[in-house]
Amino acid sequence: MTATFIPTQKSILLGFSFLAMTTGLQAALTVSLHPDGAGGTVVRVFGSGTTTTAGSQLTTTTLSEQWLNLTGNPFDDTIDLNNADYYFASPIQIASGVNMIGIQIDNDPTDPVGGDGADDFRVYIDNAMLPNTPYSADGVTTLQTFLRNDALKVGSYYDDSDGGSLFLNGFTLQISDQAIVPEPSTSLILLSGLTALSLRRSRR
Repeated sequence: MTATFIPTQKSILLGFSFLAMTTGLQAALTVSLHPDGAGGTVVRVFGSGTTTTAGSQLTTTTLSEQWLNLTGNPFDDTIDLNNADYYFASPIQIASGVNMIGIQIDNDPTDPVGGDGADDFRVYIDNAMLPNTPYSADGVTTLQTFLRNDALKVGSYYDDSDGGSLFLNGFTLQISDQAIVPEPSTSLILLSGLTALSLRRSRR
């Protein structure tokens, strides 16, 4: 009698895991913009992978890399401020010794004078990312400068041909309508605790 192999859920998952490892599949960097519940925008950065030797790199020369000609138009014409910078209130680590510290958005309107109609996006980092370097990020931060969330168009936007995207094995700008409230920092929690303690003592 010949034994028949019936795949279980576990064996299927293991098979997919092995396929992902053997074919080099890996997640890529995603920057996700969310409403903060007060009309503004917060940023989540997540994803992982290994940098390649393809295209341009995230270097210390400019501390940035631009993803040009994003699919669709993520930014409303009302925020056409010609490369507006939005730095993070707290950095998000994406690799050993490398933090993402801000973003830049540039709406390109479709009129002949204003641009080609393909919006641009740039990330700012504080150190060089080198080829063949693993990276991993998962964090939420606020912006130092107010960015109206209703000026962002919900959707996912890609650019797989630019050097920065190739270097990271892919990049996605994601704009969500789901609010995120960042967790309070340790210093803020400590300050709140000390304030409550002092108020309690003053009432005695």
